[in-house]
Amino acid sequence: MCSKSSQALCKNRAQQNVLKEHLGNAPDAGNCRPKGQHATSHIYPGLPHGFFETDHPEYNPPAAELAWARTVDFFLRKTCRNNAFSPAGLTWLILVGTPLQVIYSGLWRISSVDTESELTEQEKSIWENLVRAYLQFAQASSDFTNGSINRAKIIKEGLQSKNRHTAIYFLKYLKQDETQKIFSELVYLASFSHGAIVAIREAILSLPRDWVLSRIETVAEPYLSEDDGEAYRRFLELYQQLDDKLMEKLAKRAVESHNQDIKEAGTDFLGL
Repeated sequence: MCSKSSQALCKNRAQQNVLKEHLGNAPDAGNCRPKGQHATSHIYPGLPHGFFETDHPEYNPPAAELAWARTVDFFLRKTCRNNAFSPAGLTWLILVGTPLQVIYSGLWRISSVDTESELTEQEKSIWENLVRAYLQFAQASSDFTNGSINRAKIIKEGLQSKNRHTAIYFLKYLKQDETQKIFSELVYLASFSHGAIVAIREAILSLPRDWVLSRIETVAEPYLSEDDGEAYRRFLELYQQLDDKLMEKLAKRAVESHNQDIKEAGTDFLGL
């Protein structure tokens, strides 16, 4: 009989056969675990089988990161503390929905490293803390991308807070309609220089071009009306990536300005 945590893997004989095929001669492989040892299963709700494969259309980065972090954490806890690879001390880690080759990949990567660690105790402690922090990050990322939550609302509030860079990092995990809901915030963040302006522009450029062009002038106008030379330059750079005619229109407006910085920005982009 399977433990309760492994029942999801034992619904039918086909799944047991898959385990037998991949686990080879492991004791009681068809029953999901070696006799007398604990089996831990992790289920990734709603995700297809190929979510770990980077070249697969069903690839899900946060869930893949979480699965990999759990694998590394498992081997770290069960093998690396003793500086040796001990099959007797292993617990079968079964990642439900994850290609089983990732487990072999993790086993290979770790067991291929020299088992005699050259790290000091302090260095080992730092490394283990990094692994655990990464596991927590991967879990939070998976919760954000796979949970039934209002992601656009979360990111919108994050972009308006002191934790803006965290929100910017997670822009890439939003769906198109979610990104559209925070378009105004993105345009604002495209109006001045900061370390993540490239990511902001990429988020804007990821949206349908016609949709952006029909809205961006209206949304950008309040920032241009402040007669800020930097805002003109930043929008000219963005408009150049969006549409040459839009860039030229703003540049011609800039050269008519009485603000020398704005005039200079327009001149630069018109090549005068």
